[in-house]
Amino acid sequence: MNNQNRLSTLLTQHQEKKAQNPKLEPLLTLFITAGYPEKETFHDLIRSLDLAGADILEIGMPFSDPLADGPVIQMSSQKALESGVDLEWIFDSIQELRKSTQIPILLMGYFNPVLSYGVENFFVKAASAGIDGIILPDLPAEETKRIKPYADKLGLKLIGFVTPTSTEERIRLIDQAVDGFIYTVLVTGVTGGTSLKDSIDEIQNFLKKVRQNTTKNPIMAGFGIRSGQDVLPVKEWVDGYIVGSELIRKIEQAYPDINWIEQVQEFVKAFKIK
Repeated sequence: MNNQNRLSTLLTQHQEKKAQNPKLEPLLTLFITAGYPEKETFHDLIRSLDLAGADILEIGMPFSDPLADGPVIQMSSQKALESGVDLEWIFDSIQELRKSTQIPILLMGYFNPVLSYGVENFFVKAASAGIDGIILPDLPAEETKRIKPYADKLGLKLIGFVTPTSTEERIRLIDQAVDGFIYTVLVTGVTGGTSLKDSIDEIQNFLKKVRQNTTKNPIMAGFGIRSGQDVLPVKEWVDGYIVGSELIRKIEQAYPDINWIEQVQEFVKAFKIK
């Protein structure tokens, strides 16, 4: 279990540094589906992402009906499911990873598998595996109270979602309901969809609204980030950014070349904003 939550420690340190240096580079969060591209090399991939400069890792729990995911993440989930990835494998895998990395690790997925597994059992196993936070995009803020007692008891952080359609009142409600960070969806639609370049002004105005109505949590931006250049127009308003579909797209392109992990590492390094 987490005596000291790695995510909270990282975010607190980053906020303190940002107070001293407003131009501080935002944190890079990477999303990868558990067991993708194959179970046997998943540990090597995770360690390589850590070494390449990731600050936080989101491990996706593959699910057969991923409503918010675009075709790229759907593909990775399907491949993971076909290879036998389930919650038990994920917990065991992350517990093994904890022997070699202390990067904050979050589990991201849909509430149905958690409910099927048993909410309390899920949180107990997640904490004992060394997971730091949980992201459940389809769980409304009003329902967070169902799971927060388990998270609080076991030292896990909950992440909330806001979207361009969220009202100021809604943003404030979500901010108060969670204690990890606010996952700010920059564009409407599924993951890996619309490019940010098409609507920079609207996105900046949205981020200003989120910043003005968020008093408790850091802000992480995701959906539509395809390169480090995409982050430049929004980094003033966020504490970090999230890359998922583009990373999986790169892995799909590089695997199984003999140096595919090195190719992925170079891709990640290029995301770091100088």
